[in-house]
Amino acid sequence: ADTVSVGLDRLEAEGKERKVSLSADAKASLFSRSAGRIRVPVHLEADAAFPERRDDAFEMQVDRLSLQVSTIDLKGSGDMVFHADSTEIQADATIEKCPLGQLLAEYQVNFPVLKKVRTDAVLDLDAHCDGVLAEGRLPRINARLQIPDAYLDYEGLGRRGQVSLDVDAVTDEELKLDLDLNRVLVDIVGARVDLKGTAADVTGDDPFFALSGNVRARVDSLTRAYTADRGITGTGSITASLNGQARLSHLTPGNIGNADIKGNAVIRDLSVDDTKDGLKAWVRKADLQLETKGNRIDDNLRRGARVLALDVTLDTLDATYKGGTFIRGKDVRVEAQNSAAILRGGKELTPLMGVLTAANLTMRDEEGTAIGLRDNRETFRVTPSTKDFRSPKLNLTSESVGVRVRSGSNGVLLRNFKFDVTANKHLLAERTSARLNHFMDSLQRVWPGVPRDSLMAKYRRGHPR
Repeated sequence: ADTVSVGLDRLEAEGKERKVSLSADAKASLFSRSAGRIRVPVHLEADAAFPERRDDAFEMQVDRLSLQVSTIDLKGSGDMVFHADSTEIQADATIEKCPLGQLLAEYQVNFPVLKKVRTDAVLDLDAHCDGVLAEGRLPRINARLQIPDAYLDYEGLGRRGQVSLDVDAVTDEELKLDLDLNRVLVDIVGARVDLKGTAADVTGDDPFFALSGNVRARVDSLTRAYTADRGITGTGSITASLNGQARLSHLTPGNIGNADIKGNAVIRDLSVDDTKDGLKAWVRKADLQLETKGNRIDDNLRRGARVLALDVTLDTLDATYKGGTFIRGKDVRVEAQNSAAILRGGKELTPLMGVLTAANLTMRDEEGTAIGLRDNRETFRVTPSTKDFRSPKLNLTSESVGVRVRSGSNGVLLRNFKFDVTANKHLLAERTSARLNHFMDSLQRVWPGVPRDSLMAKYRRGHPR
């Protein structure tokens, strides 16, 4: 188990005319099985005064506070007035240019992965506390945390990255917490993520979030860093952006249509090669859009009803598995959406509807059978079964101007081909589990003294096959 101990090395105190000065050195030790013993040096300097008051309150003025914990140097001052049922507090605290690189280096022995990290990042903190601490009341806190633009390097990735952070936090007397993400920047391993946003009433029952940002990435750098050791490499570029705002209650499959989300991504010259599994794929250009908007493709839903919609367009698709099996397509588009508006009767499964279209789509299996579709349109819908709301039902309608099927020297050509399929998934596992529990209950009544996990073995000994 983890243990914590604190040892006081030095303590000096001097008091005069209702004033006191403290100076102390200590060491805190934390022992854990995973990291071993972590030693943290602590140094404290403080000057405080206790002025006389005409009322019965007790006042403490901290003129100077300096607390050093490892490489973190916190400076502070404040005034506290202690009443019988409350405490008035005014305090300021700052951390200036805490060297995060040095802080990480202090604990490389305990966490060897930190040996690969290099950075010149420094951390600044400016916090102010003002208000009353009493039953049902808390002092207001206003804080700003910053990491100005700095380099961030991780050994073996081959490129120096960048990091930056700027966050404001505000609380009120009821501990309502609001956050402003003025900037969050991480640029490393071939991916650059640049975000800003807000979070209101974070500690409340239904906080509100707003976020906007951009992402740029190179697939060759990402695969070299994360998947090359598993035989997966790739090339290409990805750019993406996101703008959205939602309450926490909106972030469920049934309510996501009530959020305001708009995101897009563009992929260029994407190539992925998985040598271990024999998979190769190439897409020249792909456009993805994810947004909450009005329905326009589902005839079973009111036009304009709010939905979360995904729109993916591939101008060229070429994927091969172990040399023989492949899928190739041109001008492929997938539109899919869901909506809370069509949930009725307490259904637990969120309906999903979509359309796949392709100018040309060709598929071949490992046996050499190939199917080619021209001007194809697939409409699919997943809804709760009328018999069991937890069980999905799939409806699929397929339409193609031309269908070509070939196996060896045999082939079939069909024109204006259309078919419909309906399928239900039955929850057999759950029903079987219920029957098994009933059976075990019956055995328990027959042999009440036998542990439940041994009942089946006893039953089988008495009923050999």
